[in-house]
Amino acid sequence: MEGNWTQGVPGNTAAVAAEKLALFLSSNQQPERYWPRAWNSKTGAILVLREADGTVWMGDFPWIITGLQAYFKKSGDVRVKAALENGLKFLQNLIMPDGKFLTINPQTGAKSEVSSCEAYAAAILSLYESGDDSRANSLLSYIITHGWDSQLRSWREATYSDRIVLFANTWMSYYLFQKGETQMGLDALSLAGKVLYTHGNGASFGMDGIVPLAVWIEGTLSYIAAGGQGSIFLFEEIRKQIHADGMVSHYNENLGGIGGIWAVDWHSLDGTSWLYFTVKGISPFDVMPGIPVGVYSIPVNEHKKNFEVSVLRTGELFIRTLIPFQKEIDIRVIQLDGRVISEKKVPANSGEITFSLPQNHPSHEVIIVQISGRNQMECYSVIRF
Repeated sequence: MEGNWTQGVPGNTAAVAAEKLALFLSSNQQPERYWPRAWNSKTGAILVLREADGTVWMGDFPWIITGLQAYFKKSGDVRVKAALENGLKFLQNLIMPDGKFLTINPQTGAKSEVSSCEAYAAAILSLYESGDDSRANSLLSYIITHGWDSQLRSWREATYSDRIVLFANTWMSYYLFQKGETQMGLDALSLAGKVLYTHGNGASFGMDGIVPLAVWIEGTLSYIAAGGQGSIFLFEEIRKQIHADGMVSHYNENLGGIGGIWAVDWHSLDGTSWLYFTVKGISPFDVMPGIPVGVYSIPVNEHKKNFEVSVLRTGELFIRTLIPFQKEIDIRVIQLDGRVISEKKVPANSGEITFSLPQNHPSHEVIIVQISGRNQMECYSVIRF
């Protein structure tokens, strides 16, 4: 965030540190295109490769894509492109057409459903950061339907679990605010704040992540950054616990593993990162400006042969086939900056095709309609009303 580059050369210490981290990640991707959960920071040896059941934990993995995309946008460092493209493809292949999110055991190839709202939030961000708005919106629609508790007015821990946890509510509330669902976001933060508010050993006040046993500083800062009730008071409590080196601890006391939490008072990089975002008044869920790795390139010349494409006055995209096509086709609607805002697969011999475009875009915007099938691709530029 604070790094600057001149013609790709790091210009300050933040940029140098970012370069080291980015190159380490790009060089330590697994052959199957995912990253381990943890390494030894001194030796680089893998400490945790995957979950105990052999699957990739999707609460962590997408954040690497997000970080590398932000790094690439600022630095233009092409050395991370291959790893980014591989990681993004790995993620995209685990998203179903209806927005359901899967994980995989890379050894066996067995896939299983991701149920965590926290994991959905991380994946949605990585897709927005990567310009794949279509899949991001699909994931978001799915988890709003299956992860929001309309009776309690809060986010579930997971699609199968009604338990109230902090990250699900602080992370997902950001997307509610972005969609204009302000009251839903405030309700979620309010309930999570009431249920998980604690003073632990009495030294300070804050939030815990699952049960109110001790003050989880990282989680408390995510609540403050999301704009939860009482944030000013809570931040004053956190200020008392900032160490001389500028970092904060993971928890305000050392309880070990208890009640589903891991409360240790070690210095925390995650917590300190949230401190940075909170003080800056920004969110890690804000998308970095710039062109990411993996967006679709826009052809200089249009190729028109088999379709008529237009935007109706209703705002819908209309496609008429001039020559019957025998194979399934893939239709992508792409902004001029390469961001995919809509995508649809169409069966063979479908005749006339109509589907809605996202409404939160300006009128008279030029968009590219890319129609691709086996061994062919056509592109059409149209103006939406």
